[in-house]
Amino acid sequence: MANARMRNKAEDFERMGIDQKIVAPWEDGKRNGAQPGWIEWWYFDADLDDGTKVNLNFATNPVIGSPEEGLHPFFYANVQFPDGHEINDFAFLDEADCSFSEERCDVKIGPHTFRGDLETYQVHVEDVKGISLDLVLKKTATSWRPGTAYVDFGEDYESYFTWLCAVPRGDVSGTLVRDGQTRQVRGRGYHDHQWATGLLLNFWNRWLWGRQQSDGYTILVFDSVSNDATGNVRFPWFCVQDAQGNVVFDNVEMGPGVDIRMDGEFVLEQTGKTLPSHMVYRFERDGVKVRYELTELRFLVGNDQYAMAPAAIQAAFRSVGAAPSISRHAAIGKLTIERPGEDPLVVEGEMHYELSSQYREFIVDPADHVTERDLAAKLPLVPQPEWFEAPVATTGPAASDIDEGGEPDPGLAGSWDCTFEGPMGKSNMKLVLEVDGTTLGGHMEILRKKQPVQWGIVTADGFEATALVKVAFRKAEARIKGTRDGDSIRGTVELPTGLVTFEGTRG
Repeated sequence: MANARMRNKAEDFERMGIDQKIVAPWEDGKRNGAQPGWIEWWYFDADLDDGTKVNLNFATNPVIGSPEEGLHPFFYANVQFPDGHEINDFAFLDEADCSFSEERCDVKIGPHTFRGDLETYQVHVEDVKGISLDLVLKKTATSWRPGTAYVDFGEDYESYFTWLCAVPRGDVSGTLVRDGQTRQVRGRGYHDHQWATGLLLNFWNRWLWGRQQSDGYTILVFDSVSNDATGNVRFPWFCVQDAQGNVVFDNVEMGPGVDIRMDGEFVLEQTGKTLPSHMVYRFERDGVKVRYELTELRFLVGNDQYAMAPAAIQAAFRSVGAAPSISRHAAIGKLTIERPGEDPLVVEGEMHYELSSQYREFIVDPADHVTERDLAAKLPLVPQPEWFEAPVATTGPAASDIDEGGEPDPGLAGSWDCTFEGPMGKSNMKLVLEVDGTTLGGHMEILRKKQPVQWGIVTADGFEATALVKVAFRKAEARIKGTRDGDSIRGTVELPTGLVTFEGTRG
């Protein structure tokens, strides 16, 4: 039974105070509350003229949500340089160091900010692995949303997922700092805003999202299929704008004039999933025929989110047949629009698209959902997955191999800048340590959150400590073990989700 629908009727617009044609600045402000599990983010990307690609995400909560009331602000940055260098960084920030305006897009997450009024945006990213950004995004298209931007889910439509494309296309200029060297940059940019009442798994099986900016035209496509629990309903959002930002054609729902075909299957090594490499979208309305064809050129970036998840989260994914993954690809996009009595409009060029698949297989045809139905119990909209509530065992202080009667090591005191590596890849950590004889105190700063040392011991032979941390929003203890060699330290951090190694130098 289908229980997913667009909030797209005239009474929906009137009740929400939303203009059917014009997007208002407040729509790009904070829209969600702080209820457990709710998510919201502001996304920005840019293709710079020198080949550098920038992807940023400013979020009130990470995409996995939170079982706790309140906000758990999250920041993600990915910058790819034409010389092959790439940075990936993510951080949880204290709510006290963050702010979100409801009047317009005015987002502050720690030192990073994203502010704008639907016309001009300022982007500031401060020292992420040696990269800093100060960019201006000036819109050159028209803000667009499908209907009110809401898709409602559930028997009583009690849950929702949204998409507001605030800047389908814009000019980017500003500065980029890399390893202390500042340079001027220019390019094209994009910004959208999404908010929802729960995990993506609650709503979607998969989607294709992409955009094309070429020959004076901007093309948006967001083709989503809801999961088995919500009826496998398809929402093919599509919009074409000309150089002046006029909407040449758009579509928000399935209908008799909509036809979609996906074929050319291939297995993506990074996720192990079979994906389509050729997509054709056809729309026909009031005598106008639109055809948009995508042919995959190359894989850009992606990850197997299931493989990256800690064991407890993997178990929760398996319990519902889920295996989330995401990948981005370059493609040739060819648009053809035929109007009676006019020459066809043809636009062709390179575009980028994203494939997000929440389950073990990428479902090409919504009518063929046997894989999800056979492998998974239907995923309930409420409550959140069980792993949110499952307890995490804590180790607590334990007997140490370090002899308290050994020679003290006062040289360990101070600040240490570290890099740790584990199942989620590399990231930064800071240890701020206090030494009183052989007693060790201080805190561990990971993902820019301070985690206090509860117990510690240090001698010239090494050091051990336990620090209180949060794992998947639950409190747990991490055991730190390491040694110092002059102005360098190295060791391990044992967490309930696994062991990570670290190396550091004096800060």
